[in-house]
Amino acid sequence: MKQVLAIVVTRDPKDCTETVKSLMNQTLKPQKLIVAVGKPDWKKSTGQIVGETINEALRPINLQKYDWLLKSDDDIIYPPDFLEINTNTDYDLMGRGAGLLIRVKPYLEYIGNWNESDLEDSYPYYVFDVKGLQTLISKWVNPATLLKPSRDTLGLKRNFEAGRDTYRMGTPVDIYLLDKIRGLELTRIIGFLYGHLAQLPKFPIAPEWKRYIRLRRGLTLPAALILYLKKKEMRARVSYKLKHGVPRWVDYPTTLQLDTHNYCNLECIYCNPQGAFEIPYGQMSLDMIEYILHYFYDRGINVDVVAPFMNGDGLLEERLPEICAMAKMYQPKARVTVFTNGVAYPNRRLLVDRNIDEVRFTISAVTREKYRFIHGKDKLQDALKTLEWVTKNKYPNQHIILNYILTGYNTDELSAWKEKFSDYEHDIRPLHYGLHRKASRELQDEMGIPWHDAVRLSQKDQLIAGKLSEDRPCPCWHDLAVTWDGNIIQCPDVSPTNCVIGKIGVDDILTVWRKRFQGGMNYPACQACNQRMPYWRSIFEKYSNIPLRRRVKEAIKGHY
Repeated sequence: MKQVLAIVVTRDPKDCTETVKSLMNQTLKPQKLIVAVGKPDWKKSTGQIVGETINEALRPINLQKYDWLLKSDDDIIYPPDFLEINTNTDYDLMGRGAGLLIRVKPYLEYIGNWNESDLEDSYPYYVFDVKGLQTLISKWVNPATLLKPSRDTLGLKRNFEAGRDTYRMGTPVDIYLLDKIRGLELTRIIGFLYGHLAQLPKFPIAPEWKRYIRLRRGLTLPAALILYLKKKEMRARVSYKLKHGVPRWVDYPTTLQLDTHNYCNLECIYCNPQGAFEIPYGQMSLDMIEYILHYFYDRGINVDVVAPFMNGDGLLEERLPEICAMAKMYQPKARVTVFTNGVAYPNRRLLVDRNIDEVRFTISAVTREKYRFIHGKDKLQDALKTLEWVTKNKYPNQHIILNYILTGYNTDELSAWKEKFSDYEHDIRPLHYGLHRKASRELQDEMGIPWHDAVRLSQKDQLIAGKLSEDRPCPCWHDLAVTWDGNIIQCPDVSPTNCVIGKIGVDDILTVWRKRFQGGMNYPACQACNQRMPYWRSIFEKYSNIPLRRRVKEAIKGHY
């Protein structure tokens, strides 16, 4: 049984009665519950008082006796199964602010004492993320906690101190001011500017914190403006949201991922078809491909990407020129992307086609031994040969990108890989795990380092930071994934037999798409996946209430 130490921080013991009662009524009761009373001191920030209070209360406690530490404010009511459910997860740190549930072993190893600043709640996340531990930032820890109305009588002072300490932590000015101006948090802005103008001394972790915040947030305002001007896809995405009030993925897919066939000539350890689940092999008919493309053309919907790929290799699709020509005819504005491992060198000419905009080679190793282990066969030289030939013979409009599927097995070759292929654009994709994946939890047990450490190594180079910060529930949510036999599936990375949500030719595609939005990410494979956004519920809630004016407009259009 898990041993839990709960500490409730309060200014007045009378205020925490309901919180303590809800903790004592847990199905998994805390082995020890401490009520730590912090004394108001106008010379100190609220965060400093909280930090000092927690450290003083924990000083005589032998934390090594416990598995979990719950730090709680005095204004939360916990459901009875809160501790039982949340101590049986893979996360090392969950919650936000008022309630933080932390695994004791990494807390003692990497933190030791509670941070004594107004960012004391953010500090554990910073440390755990930097160390590659699994965290879940959530206002409502699963299952949801119930917040009572705040009784903070020191609001202005505390907000000023929070802004001041945010400066001292080294938070970038552009990111902070953009956030707070958007939220009209003027008191915090004043505190931040005071720290900036008075040149208050920074906390020792300020340089690391600055890099961490930039990585966590992805794009800053200047970078976003530059990307907006450079990328037509981003302009289309922003203008659609301004016009309709929702991102495009709410209304229709922006990527068509069609499994035109599911034959592959490698046996990669991370790939779905290789033993993760049993699927019949087959080929999508050209009539079905044309039906899907024409469906969106007929409705005036322009997608960003058409990818004739899911479980099969592009070089084994002999109809590739015909399929890509069809994609360009119905979706002339879309980017046609072909994925391949490149080992079928005799078929290399299929990739040199003016209708193919982007060729993605997946080569996840540098040495022959590692390649054979990762990809299942000793075919590295064939892949490199194809890559070299396509590079020399491609059309001017064609762009080559190299994919690296990052697991604990091949992190040691990542630096050498980046150096070897420095002339190409890189897309490093950390392996994500979940249900129905061969290379999931059982693979993680065999890894030299955990999956989340691999993600951290990739994030250090800011290669996937932008994707993590996008306003969508998960990186795949904009995909319409269709199997070779016409099944519309929830996600292209799970078993196509267990997550069918519709059928081409039977169900209307957009109706299925919108039903998928209503269902959200409650599908079991989504719940088990570690690439879903921690705040995915709030994203769905944000876009679930379509403005009345738009509903009336759509009703009128639909009537005629």
